[in-house]
Amino acid sequence: MIGTFSLDDLREASFETRIKTEEDEFCFSAGPAGHHHPLPPQLLAVFLENGEIIFMFVRENAERKLEFVTGKYEDNIHHALSNDYSGFYVAVDPSSRYMAMASVDYIVIYELEEREVLAERYSRGQPLKPVKTHRLRHTPGSVVNMTFLYPQLGHPEHIILLMIIANNGRPKGYVLDWILGEKLPNVVSRIGLNKFGIPPEHCCPTLLIPLRVESAYISVSGKHLALVTGAVHGAPIHERLSSLQNEPPAFPYHNRTTREPLWVAWARPLRYSSFYAGKDSRGNPPKDFFYLARHDGLVIHIEAKREDQDSVSLSLNILESFPCSMDVGLFACLCEDQAFDILVLGSTNGPGGYWKVRSLPLFRSISWASG
Repeated sequence: MIGTFSLDDLREASFETRIKTEEDEFCFSAGPAGHHHPLPPQLLAVFLENGEIIFMFVRENAERKLEFVTGKYEDNIHHALSNDYSGFYVAVDPSSRYMAMASVDYIVIYELEEREVLAERYSRGQPLKPVKTHRLRHTPGSVVNMTFLYPQLGHPEHIILLMIIANNGRPKGYVLDWILGEKLPNVVSRIGLNKFGIPPEHCCPTLLIPLRVESAYISVSGKHLALVTGAVHGAPIHERLSSLQNEPPAFPYHNRTTREPLWVAWARPLRYSSFYAGKDSRGNPPKDFFYLARHDGLVIHIEAKREDQDSVSLSLNILESFPCSMDVGLFACLCEDQAFDILVLGSTNGPGGYWKVRSLPLFRSISWASG
C-alpha cells in the first residue's frame, strides 16, 4: 500500500464511504476516463511473478457501480532472471516515495512520483503510472526480510532501507540509506557497505516493525522480541524484551503447553499527524504505538517513546486473549474519533471477529524496557 496513512489527509479527502454488498459487481478500468472524484489517499500495489506491478484503487463510476482503476508498470529486467520468488518481500518507505522488492538474491528499488504529480495527471485523465524509475542490484546473499525505517525527527528526506541477508547460512543486517532524490545507480552501488551482526535468536526474523522514534525497530523471531537501536550508524544494540507475565487464561482450543505460541501479526492504528510530532504542550517526547498479535489470540499494545539521543523506551501493555487463532495473520486497526481502536482478527481455523478497544489506561501494564 502506498499513499498517506494520516487521519489529517484522509479526513481532508472527504471520500464517501460505501460498503460492498454481495449484489455489487466489480468492473475494471485501465484508465481514469470519466472519473468524478480526486485521486484517493492510498493505492494498492500488487507485484506479479513476471515482474509486473499493478497499481489499483476502487472508485464509483457514473452508473454508481464499483470499479477498479488500474495501471501497470513493467520492466524487462525481471524476464531475464530465472527466479520463482520475484516479489517475495516488498516494502514501502514511510514517505511513499520509494518501494523495494526483493527476491532470493537481488533487490529492485523503485522511485515513485510525488502524490501531487499523480493527482494532477489523474485530473487530466492520464493513465495511472506511479513509478518514476527503478534500479536492480544483486545482493551479497539471500534476502531473509526487509523493511524501511522511519527517519529521525526533523529529517524527512532521509530514506533508510533495512535488509536481513544470509550468506553461507550466516545472516547479517544491512542498512542502505540515501537522501530523497539521489540517483538510484549511486544508491544501489552502496549495498553491502553498512552491515552488522545479529544475535542467533534474531537471525531470521519473521516480522520487522519500524518505530517512528530514533529510526529504531522491533525484531520478532517466533516467540522472541527485541528492540534494536543504532542500526543506521552500523553499531546496533539488540535488547531482548522480557517474557510476558500474568497472561490471561487461554481459550480451550489454545494449548500453550505443547507448543509455545508465536507472534504473527502487527498493526499501527491511524492517528492525526500531531500525535507523532515533537514535544507537545506538556513536554511529552515523540512517541509511537502499535498492536502485536500472537497465534493463540493474545494481543498486546506497545508504546515507544524517545527519551534522549539514540534512546528509546518501550511500554508493553496486555489485552485479554481473544477467542480466535491467528494462523494467517489477518490483523487490522481502525480509529474511531480517537476514543477507540477497532481490532479485526481473522483465522483459517477460528471464528475471527472484531473488537472495540478502549483507551490505554484500561490496559494492564506488564513490563518496561529501555534501550
